Amino acid sequence: MAIVLRYVDRLGIVKERFIGVVHVLDTSSLTLKDTIDYVFTDNNLSTAQVRGQGYDGASNMSGAFNGLKSLILKENSSAHYIHCFAHQLQLVVVVVVNKHDDVEEFFEQLALVVTVVCGSYMQIQEFGDRFSEVGTELIENMAALSTCDSFSSFDKSKLLKLSEIYKNDFDDSERVHLNGQLDIYYYFLLHDEKFVNLKGIADLSRLLVETGKHLSFPSVYRLLKLTLVLPVANATVE
Repeated sequence: MAIVLRYVDRLGIVKERFIGVVHVLDTSSLTLKDTIDYVFTDNNLSTAQVRGQGYDGASNMSGAFNGLKSLILKENSSAHYIHCFAHQLQLVVVVVVNKHDDVEEFFEQLALVVTVVCGSYMQIQEFGDRFSEVGTELIENMAALSTCDSFSSFDKSKLLKLSEIYKNDFDDSERVHLNGQLDIYYYFLLHDEKFVNLKGIADLSRLLVETGKHLSFPSVYRLLKLTLVLPVANATVE
């Protein structure tokens, strides 16, 4: 089993670090969970700090009752599950290949070099179903942080709802602070030329730290970091 960690460092930069490949005796969800616990303990990490998890859609990984994601969620309700976007992309590619002869021929040639695992046309339905597991509300609220078109998607109410999803990171009093910071934060973004033409929320995070504004808007910055550690962030928010 391969393990990769995604986090935001002290400079506000999103990092992904390959921890390693760990041998497992079987691929049951319990075995995988025990292995992850061991790796975290061995690296002086705590699963209580996890704010996102992403795998493919196999039942042992994303099963609603006994899958790995569910076992982790039972211990940490803030470890929101995101279906691996690399796997979702594969499902889309499979459908495209099945419907376009030229693309199919290309992948047949590519298969001479690498192994391409193909599935059935029904996988596109599976793709849609698994994406819905993330929760429409979570995705829509995250989008309010987008930097596109001069922060045109900014929506204070959605960001407050997003903070409610992270109950372990925002209590009632902290949401009051967030509510007060959001209006000033939005005004600041619109009137500071340094924040014009940002490429995405990863750039926003970095620049907030670089200018020291993460100290002026700590609650907003915390919400931004929580969004960035989710593997869906680059694909959906930006």
